[in-house]
Amino acid sequence: MAKSTTFQRILIYILIALGVSIISLTIILAVSGSIDRARTNGMPVPTDDPQLDIDDYAVFDGIGSLRLSTCDEEPVPIVLSVLFYYPKADSLYYEELCTKTRSLKSIIVSYFSGQTKAQLQKKGESTVKAQLRNLLNKELVLGKIDALYFGEYLFFE
Repeated sequence: MAKSTTFQRILIYILIALGVSIISLTIILAVSGSIDRARTNGMPVPTDDPQLDIDDYAVFDGIGSLRLSTCDEEPVPIVLSVLFYYPKADSLYYEELCTKTRSLKSIIVSYFSGQTKAQLQKKGESTVKAQLRNLLNKELVLGKIDALYFGEYLFFE
């Protein structure tokens, strides 16, 4: 009987330690702001407006991760994932994004396949994002992309 009581006490101590660890970690993450960044996939808030509630927005990641190539003599492979915010309450805009995902991907593929690695690097990531955003917005009718984010933007050789 003494062995089972000792075993039970050890289990209780382990459970208490686990509970304290979980609570401590939650408090640390909440204080550091990591929980809020997790809700937005680490992306910045879509606007500088202090009145904006981030809970009104969702991240559209339906384009996914794309494997692209440049138009260099020997094409350079690129891995790219495109993300952007959209108003969470705008179900029609979200539906448009979902139905046009294939054409949005096609626009992105065409953009990169028409550029060399040197051209893309010379433009810089912010210019590439702005140009892509403008091209994608031409395809959209019910809403516009304010800011484009790259989850990945990697050149391979």
